[in-house]
Amino acid sequence: MNRALHTVALTQARRDDRARAFLVRKRGEGKTPREARRALKRHLAVAVYRALVLDAEEARSAGVLT
Repeated sequence: MNRALHTVALTQARRDDRARAFLVRKRGEGKTPREARRALKRHLAVAVYRALVLDAEEARSAGVLT
């Protein structure tokens, strides 16, 4: 999972304006490039977790999961 988040973070850092802005903001807070990437990975992990929880809740309400 960590490797997948790492790959997503690197890809977003190159291609996604929001991710670039996030990294610039973190660098402006005095974080090193490595710390900024780590923060981006944490941010992505939270987003993935929320999506998984939401999907599980929807599946339960639809009667797919018990």
